[in-house]
Amino acid sequence: MNGISRLIVRSVLRKDVGTLLGRLSPDAVVCTHPLPACLIAEMKRKGLRVPLCTVLTDFDIHGYWTHPGVDLYCVPNQEMAAALRDRVKGQSEVRVTGIPIARSFGTEIPNLKRIGNSSTKRILIMGGGLGIGVLPMVQQIVQSDGKDEITVVCGKNQALRRELQEEYGDLSNVTILGYMRQVSRLMSTSDLLVTKPGGLTVSEALAMKLPMVLYTPIPGHEWRNGQLMSKLGVAVAARTEIVAARMFGIYWRTNRLENG
Repeated sequence: MNGISRLIVRSVLRKDVGTLLGRLSPDAVVCTHPLPACLIAEMKRKGLRVPLCTVLTDFDIHGYWTHPGVDLYCVPNQEMAAALRDRVKGQSEVRVTGIPIARSFGTEIPNLKRIGNSSTKRILIMGGGLGIGVLPMVQQIVQSDGKDEITVVCGKNQALRRELQEEYGDLSNVTILGYMRQVSRLMSTSDLLVTKPGGLTVSEALAMKLPMVLYTPIPGHEWRNGQLMSKLGVAVAARTEIVAARMFGIYWRTNRLENG
């Protein structure tokens, strides 16, 4: 992270976080997002004395994750560990832990329908907490597919939920949902996930053995998340909703994504 970015993070967040740290007096700090990791690392550079662990929640190492002052990095796989060790040159410990996800993703039983030959599939569409990219993706899939059951999670985007409800609420095969805590249950009863390739989301889908169509990634880490999932054969990745919908139709009809 460059000097300007550090200055912005430090100026905006340091006072509140410093107050919180003073009140809690933690034995260690664990960060699962690059911005607080940057802030704590900068505070350590200014004299804060506390062990700092950064847990990478992407399948890619970019500059926003790495900072002098981090004592321990937890990374998803051996390849990333090797690259990060080369970058930090012994100044930090690096361990392979995988990306941490909720325990429910390991205890929910995946949908047994995936093993069968039912012509009706259950498609789960998600766009993160803000429902990014969901509307055009739903439009493309509804237009290209007429019979499968479609569940859409809009996150906290109430405007998106209302818009989808107005446009598709009368369709018997479309269910529109807002923010959900039971994502593992939704994944366990779905045959295919259509989503942006965020690190946590794809990790949860991997745990559920749920095939994925990945669309409109954020350039950089999300794009590389999608490329890795595609390389591993558990997803197909597209840069736009239209291309993703085409992939959805082609791969679904040819059964290349069935059964994971």
